[in-house]
Amino acid sequence: MTKFQFIFEHNPDIVCLHDLNGQLLKANPAVATVTGYTPNELMNKPLIDFIDVRERFKILRKFKKVLRGQAQMFKFSIRDKKGDVLFFNTSIVPVIANGVMIGIYSVSKNITAQIKIEKELRKELEAAYQNEAALAEAQQIAQLGSWEWNPQTNAMSWSIGMYRLFGMPDSEVSPEINRFVSFIHPADQAEFRRRLVVSLQKAKECSFQCRIIREGGALRYCYGVIRSEVNQEGVPTRVYGFLQDITECKQREEEWRAEARSKSDFLAYMSHEIRTPANAIAGFGHLLLETELSEKQKEYVRKVQSASQTLIGIVSDILDFSKIEAGKLELESIPFQLDGVFNDVADVISLQAAQKGLDLFFISDWTVPDTLIGDPLRLRQVLMNLANNAIKFTKFGEIVVRSELLSMSSQYVNIKFSVKDTGIGLTDEQKTEIFQAFTQASSSTTRKYGGTGLGLVICKQLVGMMNGSFTVESAVGEGSVFAFTAQFGLRHGDSTNIFSQHMEKFNILVYDQSTTSQK
Repeated sequence: MTKFQFIFEHNPDIVCLHDLNGQLLKANPAVATVTGYTPNELMNKPLIDFIDVRERFKILRKFKKVLRGQAQMFKFSIRDKKGDVLFFNTSIVPVIANGVMIGIYSVSKNITAQIKIEKELRKELEAAYQNEAALAEAQQIAQLGSWEWNPQTNAMSWSIGMYRLFGMPDSEVSPEINRFVSFIHPADQAEFRRRLVVSLQKAKECSFQCRIIREGGALRYCYGVIRSEVNQEGVPTRVYGFLQDITECKQREEEWRAEARSKSDFLAYMSHEIRTPANAIAGFGHLLLETELSEKQKEYVRKVQSASQTLIGIVSDILDFSKIEAGKLELESIPFQLDGVFNDVADVISLQAAQKGLDLFFISDWTVPDTLIGDPLRLRQVLMNLANNAIKFTKFGEIVVRSELLSMSSQYVNIKFSVKDTGIGLTDEQKTEIFQAFTQASSSTTRKYGGTGLGLVICKQLVGMMNGSFTVESAVGEGSVFAFTAQFGLRHGDSTNIFSQHMEKFNILVYDQSTTSQK
């Protein structure tokens, strides 16, 4: 076997010899390995029949050029015996002997795998481009830009959204960490650097708000997030994050605050304008009762006084509610006596309870400290509201106002207060509705008992400001228990109750027809 014959037989590429008409004369074994066709099968018909119809004209032109003595290279595809498409990179040259062209020699390299890889890469590139375009569009809609920084190489990259956020074309400046910081308002740069250091040291996510100064001097408010990644040695290798323009949110927030302030000021003014004559009516009614009047006239005056007091209460509720909504309601922190608060509530509601024939009890556990630090006025307001509701919705039976110690430390004490009645009770649905603004248990309740539906809403907010929470236990026809917890401060040395734990015990006989008193 000659050297040429050995190369011909063992070449992994398809090597063919054609006559001047393109008819296959000889092919190496690789043609069967690659295409599945034997050389004999290929020799029985013209090679052009195996080529894709769309590429036949191109290949015929190439063969014509070879016949003029010009070597040619081209790519083409055929289907193998299984029907799969194969791609080849082919070189064809003329075979000349004694100055005469006697045939055509071709070498075809199978590039199918390469073509498939190129197609996959092209798809991935197209998908990446589409994702990048979608990300850019999403960032534009969200007014957001992303960035990435390598603390080891100091290399940094910005998304198109960052350039847009800074108000400059994306080709105008190269991304740098110092350039990034320079866009942040000077007063906010220290906070940004502090957050960046925390993220680097602890590899944690940090959020921040800052102002940026765009090209041209426009001021924008931004919300940002910083995230860091570290290697196995704990060295930061990647820092990335985003900035989002929240200027419009800030503007809407400021408009809302201004509107809330305006509403609160208006309600305060109107409440003053209404309360002043209402107080005057109540005061003159009291003076009028001191004069000589018939019983019928006295009854009219008392009704006028009652209506004026109701009006004053409604105005006070609306004013408190507006203050809570505007965030202007603040609690005092002063020493007070819990027993004094109970006495004040009892003085106000005892007459109403007596007029309806209801028994009224105030019970405070001996373990509850009497001297507390907090807001006695607001605590009294909550207890008064609950007690008034209990009397309003109870036809017969009793009202029990109780305080219990939950926990106590050297500085703080948590106390549970409850108001229990034997009234009409509530359904499960009503128990959730009564804490919504301007809502009562039912429309018939409003017609029968009156009120704005703000009392419990205000009470819940006040209890929340006292670091406490509300609970309601009730069943229709079986009464209700409204309970809340509240936290108060303790003065040094006042963490004990008024009764000594070491006082001598006495046997005491108490006679009372009430089972609550007997307990």
